[in-house]
This record gives sequence, structure tokens and C-alpha cells, in this order.
Amino acid sequence: HTYRLGVNQFSDITDEEYRQMLTLDVSALEGQQTYDKKPYSIKAQLPESVDWRTKNVVSAVKNQGSCGSCFAFASVDTIESAHAIKTGTLVTLSPQNVIDCMGNPGVCTQGSYMHLAFEFIIKEGGLDKEESYPYKGVYHKCSYQAQYSGASITGYANVTSGDEDALQEAIATNGPVVVGIDASLSTFRSYKSGVYNDKKCKNAFRDLHHAVVAVGYGTENGQDYYIVKNSWATTYGDHGYIKMARNANNHCGIATYALYPTGTK
Repeated sequence: HTYRLGVNQFSDITDEEYRQMLTLDVSALEGQQTYDKKPYSIKAQLPESVDWRTKNVVSAVKNQGSCGSCFAFASVDTIESAHAIKTGTLVTLSPQNVIDCMGNPGVCTQGSYMHLAFEFIIKEGGLDKEESYPYKGVYHKCSYQAQYSGASITGYANVTSGDEDALQEAIATNGPVVVGIDASLSTFRSYKSGVYNDKKCKNAFRDLHHAVVAVGYGTENGQDYYIVKNSWATTYGDHGYIKMARNANNHCGIATYALYPTGTK
């Protein structure tokens, strides 16, 4: 193994309880997505490694709790980073704003899509700061107030599905990217450190049940990896992060459904 497992907050819950947390369901997107096709000829010029955390544009690891709100956390994280890269100021934004105001009371058990979160924020024209709209972990009536908005976006782009070169370029040239992954395996649940690479991990749209953020990439002992930010508190993995195998046949579907905000304001 190139990775180590450990005891964390998920060690004592049942497989069923764990599965209930994994609410992303993008099986309907199979073959539906439109991609921003461009020739990826610049791979040679991309840096060997990127870690946006070192640029002070990635917020602290958050905790979604038992609500299936990964899509909101991961999408909001990328907007925080895009805004910080553009303005030089890192503002922590509110996933609860997204959960409450997208209009689905069953969101904690049903989850949603990251592109719908982006579309909602574009339409709304803003996103409140975490401090003015704190996380509750359950669905509430929408209480978005434009005067507390910390950032917004005017668009988003999809990474060409399954193309890890395109994902690498998006991370290097744009910033953190929100990705859907297969997080269903017990090895993912118990991950502690090293480069996560489990041959049982799947990569089709229907296998992606969790949303996370790729905040960088690199290579360790000859194994390429992505630096992935989770929303399961700092007790998960390596201080809340997991290194996931890169250039390993789209391991866990990390490049299957990947997108990032454009035009932050």
C-alpha cells in the first residue's frame, strides 16, 4: 500500500450510516454534460506540483456533519478560493446559504449537484459570509441577505470528463476545482496518510457519491497525486485532507465530474 489507514470519527458508525452521508447522485449526467473543449497542449509548461494552500487562498477544513451537503461545501470552497486568488482576500462563505436557498427541503438526505449550486449562486448574485449565515447542518428557511454577501461568480466551466491532463491544467491555471468521487470504500473512510490508491474504486458518473475539492497536485515516491480537501473535519485523513492517486486511470472518478467557478466578483 502507498497509504495508511487509521481510526477516526467514522470507525464506530455502520456501513449504512456512512452510505447515508454520501448523497451525491450524478448518474443522470452520463452523456449530458457539455465541456469547454480546448486543446490541452500546454501540459509541458504546467508546474510539477501545485498547492494552493501555500498561497493563503484555501479556507480551513469544515465539517458537514451528518447532512449530505458535500456538494454545497465543496462548491463554496472553490468560490472562496477563486475570490481569494482574484482579490487577495480569503473570505469564508456560507454553505448553509446554498442548502437553505436552493429550495429543496430534503437536501440533507438527497444531496444535489455542484453545477446547480454554481447556477444558483450566479442567479442569486451573491453568497453570504459564514459568520453572518452560520452552518446548522439541517435545512432551514432561506435567510440570505445581500448586504452580507462575501463573493459571487458569473460563470463556471466543466473539465473535459475523464481527462486528467485537463484537470491538472484547471488546477494549475485557475485554482481549486470541485470534483465528484467514489468515496464508498472502507479504505477511503479510514484513510490516514499517504497516496490513496484502491483498485476497487470506480469512476463512472453513477459511482460518484461525494463532492470534494482538488486544491493541488504533486508526486510522492513516484506516485502522482491530487491534494484533496474533504468536509469531514480535521479528524478525517491527514488534517482533513487526502492525497488521491493521479494519472491512475481516473482513479475514483476524480476527473469524471469536475468543475470550477469563473468570473468571481
